[in-house]
Amino acid sequence: MRPFLKAIRSLESRPTEEIAYFLCLFFFGLLTPSSNIAQTSMTDTLKTEDLDYYLVQAFNADRPTNRQSINHLGIEGTIVANGVAVTGVLEGYPAHDVGIRRGDIILTVNGKPFHPVLTLNPGAPRQIFEPDLTPVSLSYLRNNITRTTILRVVYENLYDSYRTATFNSVLQFNSGNKVIGYVRLWAISRSTNDLSTFREILSNLDQCDGIILDLRSGYGFIDHAHFASFLSYDEMRTTLGKETFNENPSVNTALMSGEIESSMSSTYRRPLGILVDSQTSGSSEFYASALAQLNRTVVIGDTSAGKFGTFHENTKITRPNGDRIFLYDPGPYGKQYEFVDEGRGLIPDQKVLFPFNKNIAGDIQFDTAVLTLLSII
Repeated sequence: MRPFLKAIRSLESRPTEEIAYFLCLFFFGLLTPSSNIAQTSMTDTLKTEDLDYYLVQAFNADRPTNRQSINHLGIEGTIVANGVAVTGVLEGYPAHDVGIRRGDIILTVNGKPFHPVLTLNPGAPRQIFEPDLTPVSLSYLRNNITRTTILRVVYENLYDSYRTATFNSVLQFNSGNKVIGYVRLWAISRSTNDLSTFREILSNLDQCDGIILDLRSGYGFIDHAHFASFLSYDEMRTTLGKETFNENPSVNTALMSGEIESSMSSTYRRPLGILVDSQTSGSSEFYASALAQLNRTVVIGDTSAGKFGTFHENTKITRPNGDRIFLYDPGPYGKQYEFVDEGRGLIPDQKVLFPFNKNIAGDIQFDTAVLTLLSII
């Protein structure tokens, strides 16, 4: 039986206020149990005015010095009628420091309409970037009330920003006699240093009764060590298939060197809560889908993007102004793994829609993940 089904039954043993919280979620239509797959869509072309362009560019750069730094506030957002709806806030960065939250709508910066790239990088269309660390005045909408704050600006490539935010996101907190760990995997990196940091993070959370792994909006490239952190050797063979071990040179090399066995000596084997949403794609979506095969995993959030591939710079096609673009490549995952179906996203066990249209700041998906995980540990 999937942990989620057990969780529903175990609610009768939870405190009254927690049950009331779940009932409120159901009442407002924000939380619904589901086990199907839904069709989703996502932009296949990234241009220089898109913030994700600089995220992909930084992760795909052939050397650190080629990662393009930009002025930014440490947010992810989507353009809406009256501004930019905040969909993510990088821990430890300017917006996070002044209390900007998911669900806020940024209206203006220095009195002018806000654009995630062009406001702080006016030379971006010409690929001219210069650091401008002058603090800015930001107006935003929360609970239909306009607020204003002053915040700093950082000039940094998004590869480094996402790696730092991952490390800053780590939490460990008590609920009753249980301890829950949390990490938002903004960056999935194969670099030796980053894999070591990832193992260090999980080592620090090893005594937790359960871990919430937040894979909303992350980006990067998966490595066998990421799987070895949560899957035993047999689970890896069952989930990823024997072909992964027999045909993947990097995995074979790791097996011969004993690296996989070494990683698995510290495999986390307790319950996992996986957070996903419509922006979960690429390696993050593949990782979530693989971990979802475990009986000790419960997936919470919104349907993932159904985009398991990655982006590559198109060197043959340029825009009229000379800019290059990144084009989406579905990749081979859909042909190799039964749990991957390109174009169709992973629907969570516990489906929770984030109410962006209600302008309510907070993180109802995270709150639900905590309560759900508490019900199965």
